[in-house]
Amino acid sequence: MIRNYHILKHIVKEFKQFIGFKIIECFSQDKNVLVFNLYDGEIFNYIIFDATNELSCIYSINQFHRAKANSVDLFPEIIGEVVQDVILFENERIIDVKCIHSHILFILFGGSKSNSLVINNQELVLNSFKKNEDIIGTKLELPNQQLYNLIEVPPNLSLIFALSRSKFLLSKELATEFCLKENIPAEKKISEFNKSDLSFIEDKVIRFINYLEGQKEYFLLKNDKNELIVSLIPLQIYPYIILKSQSISTCIFQKYKSFKISDVLEDRKKEITNFLQKELKKQEKKIQDIKLAQSTLYLEEQYRNWAVLLSSQPDLKLKGLKKINLNDFNNNEIVIPLDDKLNLIENAEIYFQKSRKTRLNIENRKKFLPEIYDRINKITFYLESLNKISNTKDLDKLTEEIKNSGFRIETESKNDPASKFRKFDLGDGFTLYVGKSASNNDELTFKFAKPNDLWFHARGSSGSHAVLPLEKNQKPSKKILQTAASISAYYSGMKNAKYVPVAYTFRKYIRKPKGANPGTVVLMREEVIMVEPKLPD
Repeated sequence: MIRNYHILKHIVKEFKQFIGFKIIECFSQDKNVLVFNLYDGEIFNYIIFDATNELSCIYSINQFHRAKANSVDLFPEIIGEVVQDVILFENERIIDVKCIHSHILFILFGGSKSNSLVINNQELVLNSFKKNEDIIGTKLELPNQQLYNLIEVPPNLSLIFALSRSKFLLSKELATEFCLKENIPAEKKISEFNKSDLSFIEDKVIRFINYLEGQKEYFLLKNDKNELIVSLIPLQIYPYIILKSQSISTCIFQKYKSFKISDVLEDRKKEITNFLQKELKKQEKKIQDIKLAQSTLYLEEQYRNWAVLLSSQPDLKLKGLKKINLNDFNNNEIVIPLDDKLNLIENAEIYFQKSRKTRLNIENRKKFLPEIYDRINKITFYLESLNKISNTKDLDKLTEEIKNSGFRIETESKNDPASKFRKFDLGDGFTLYVGKSASNNDELTFKFAKPNDLWFHARGSSGSHAVLPLEKNQKPSKKILQTAASISAYYSGMKNAKYVPVAYTFRKYIRKPKGANPGTVVLMREEVIMVEPKLPD
């Protein structure tokens, strides 16, 4: 709904307030989220464009805090440009912010098709938010969408779907509301209407669209399933009004926040679920080990019998045998393996010890069975409880309960991207981050690191990427560089070498070849330092 053509019309109306504003910043600090900072000499405003698959949208807010770290400047071509106009492509979900020398296009097709482009006045693509090198420098080409009257749409379509696929471009929710208001069967197929009926419906739809365009208040609505929707009008299928505002952006922002909170909640639930499932497997493995140990109980008796037989022999000092043939207590001939460096009585003592150890091992393991089953019952209960949780307050409460039960929950904070990597405090205000896997290396280098951060890797060897974040004009000492390089060498294939050459350079000189495997990079410049692979004391 938030990308519906009629919603976008109102967003464009609202964005026209930015005519005359200068674009002073364009940056990203969250994946697929682009932020524009606009200034008119007195006030700041921000346009937020989110191109994620789940919630592709655009809105404006008057306050935004840019993070000191983990943000990257983008679209240098439009910095300093002044907004001349904001328009919506006719019958398309594309917003055009026109500047003097260039245009910024916001393509809101949804999912992976959403993107933002910078084009010049000759319609050549200068830059793309979702990196697509193939289109840079080419003339912009957009799909030619054919729109039909109701009588021209496939006759097997229901009216509700026909209204969204025809020239009227109503969303499913708006089409449903129209049908309810006009008392028209929404599920009735187009083929079941005659031409005059369809013409009559089209006239009513045009009046309905004019009514939508005239709206000056906007709504955030909720249905009985607690689903939220931004709407231009109240909807009967979303009967609860959560928010009413004269700003369409305010409603979209509240929906966006709700989605993000829900997203974070689900991520946290998933992390705790994964942790508990791993714990469950550990406990089940312990039970399997105990059962396996119990299956070796016969060895305890066998070792004891061998010890008794050996200690009953006439020449207990006999030595140098690797085995001995004796008759057991049932007069069956058996072969007892011996240590030829020990005599018979010493071998007997070894078997007495093995018998005791086998018995004690089984007894000790069995003692833990009640505790193991108790932990399994708790884990099962917590997993069932997690499925029922729908808010962060209850999740925090359950998380605390899990911790108080003796479980050490280890999850990565989604609010702290750095938590995904190994972290080393080098002193003097410097912190080194080290990747944990090939894909984690890529994330560290190409998403976490800033252009002027230092990057380390053992030269000529497999291993982890390491990044040393630097503030503006901050220069690490030789000691800091050596420590960072030593850690990088430690997490490489040359960990056991005496000295390792470690290449280091600024992140901006690192490139990833097209189609390369995770973790594979090319260095445009580098310096090399020889260090001993080791971790700090």
